[in-house]
Amino acid sequence: MRIFIFIIQIFFGLCQRENHYQTNSIPQPFVVVEQGKLKGMMSTNWKGGKFFSFLNIPYAKKPIRELRFKDPLPPEKWDGIRDATTNMPRCIQHNINQEIIGKEDCLYLNVHTYRLIGEAPVMVFIHGGDYLRNTGSSEMLGPEYLMAEEIVLVSFNYRLGFFGFLNFENSNVGVPGNAGLKDQVMALEWVKTNIAKFGGDPNKITIFGQDVGGTSVHLHMMSPISQPLFHQAIALSGTALHTWSMGSKDTGLVLGRLLGYRDRYPTMILKKLQRTKAADIMEMQEDLISLAFNHKRLIGPIIESEHNGTIFLPESPFLILTKGAFKKCPFILGATNKPSLFYDIIDLKTTGMINSLEINQIIPYTLQLNRFTEMLVLEEISQAYKLQSFEVRTREYRELLDDLFMNYFVYVTVKKHLEADHKEMYLYKFSASTRLNLFKFSNPETAKVQGASHYDDIGYLFRASKSPSTSNPDSKEAKCLERFIGLFVNFAKTGHPTLKYNYWTNVTEKFNYLDFKTESMKIGVNPFKRMDFWDGIYKRFGSEYFSEKIFAKKQFQDVNENDEEVKCNRLMLNGYKMFSGDGSGEILSENSGSDSDVDADFTTNYENITDVSLNPIDVSTIPSEIATQLESK
Repeated sequence: MRIFIFIIQIFFGLCQRENHYQTNSIPQPFVVVEQGKLKGMMSTNWKGGKFFSFLNIPYAKKPIRELRFKDPLPPEKWDGIRDATTNMPRCIQHNINQEIIGKEDCLYLNVHTYRLIGEAPVMVFIHGGDYLRNTGSSEMLGPEYLMAEEIVLVSFNYRLGFFGFLNFENSNVGVPGNAGLKDQVMALEWVKTNIAKFGGDPNKITIFGQDVGGTSVHLHMMSPISQPLFHQAIALSGTALHTWSMGSKDTGLVLGRLLGYRDRYPTMILKKLQRTKAADIMEMQEDLISLAFNHKRLIGPIIESEHNGTIFLPESPFLILTKGAFKKCPFILGATNKPSLFYDIIDLKTTGMINSLEINQIIPYTLQLNRFTEMLVLEEISQAYKLQSFEVRTREYRELLDDLFMNYFVYVTVKKHLEADHKEMYLYKFSASTRLNLFKFSNPETAKVQGASHYDDIGYLFRASKSPSTSNPDSKEAKCLERFIGLFVNFAKTGHPTLKYNYWTNVTEKFNYLDFKTESMKIGVNPFKRMDFWDGIYKRFGSEYFSEKIFAKKQFQDVNENDEEVKCNRLMLNGYKMFSGDGSGEILSENSGSDSDVDADFTTNYENITDVSLNPIDVSTIPSEIATQLESK
């Protein structure tokens, strides 16, 4: 999976761009927000028009030292004039060379506006990247395409990895999780408060995002603290029901234990983690991350337990949808038509050939299977998709991967929204194929395939260094770009994604949708196949997934205990809870002992630390390199 991360970083590294802004002799614009005065600059859109840009604006207090892992706090005021003409730093992450880049002090946003006076619709973008990488900076999200329209565009950073999603189940610790999502909420609060100063309408805010950015958008529709902060939503290739959308609990205890912190009190572990070098946390994060196809992630959003602070996600997404307790605002969602092409690109980049997936990568972790039922399900899958083998990526095999990775979970999302009587919802399929499909065209083999890979849609919204020229208005790239942006901008303006020559109707029980093709847009009915098959599979074997027990732990029964994937998933899915070895099964509170007790317990032997909810930690269930570290400690 580290290879997977590497390829994604290569792609976005290629997309990194030089600053396209031009100031020339045009006077620099100034804006006064609640925190102070900003000096911006003039920029040039893809059609040669001008717009204003204000970069690197702090929207929260620096999340460093004692604020590391904590919920964000409001930004501080500044004296004088703040220079808002340089790109914001990335949040700390690994680059394509596996080097640590970025900073913990990274909670900044950019604002681009057509004019400084008026009430233009506001579009706020949430970047993707698996909650581990990427940025809202203009170096990767060039605003030139969207800023040919009369809108206000906002993009921002939010904390990633452990820095944004570490959590402790013990409410006394004060790190309940979802800090990265709460960063997003604070950015939206800043926008709501200040956007009128940039010519934006605070009562016409559309949030949109791609990949886990789309997942975040969907989660904001469910979060009671987010719902008042926006009015419309667009989720591209990501919803809150995807198998890869949620993380694991008590990751603070996992990280602390693997760094050698054996304290009885989780607050002591937190203090040590807040003093730990960021590089050490990043190194351990790389060892723990699993982005395996269809397997649960360690780092990501969680359902928060009761605590005294701000709760972002109080219940499972599926349960919230079932109750209808989400914001029924105008909503666009959909995906590319060949999302799994993404894996072909990765294989070709890393091995020079397209490889078959392992069986445990095909079976979603959300299905509660043992060895017998796993073989039964595989046989049923083979029959449903008419597969002769799982070894060769035939057309039928790709359809299976498309459904497992993307289609089924978009389908379930639409289905649940319809059941909750959500009327203002629009479904699309993106199948355009031009040189703006940056990810697909990064490899000559996949460039031959018609359709769009996962991540290809982002090239039609933001400009990158590898973006082709769109100077010829008659080119298919320019025409396709104009239509795609036109749909989204019209949606931001009116709540209806219509163009003068096309009417995109809201979704009904027929699953009507817009097929966005290279040279046309067509209305169709039900883009999904075999969804009844997967409904049946989940009804029989995965009921806990779509319930209040969503994202339940997979029971690894009758599997090869020496398999590295199994070892890694045992560590992640268990979400190890390190308690005292007294057998009480209770985590100790702040006043359970004196400081001397804590100091003495720091020397507790490894074998005295037990996991009362599961088993004592067994290093044989941990990937070999991590087990070696544990044994050495």
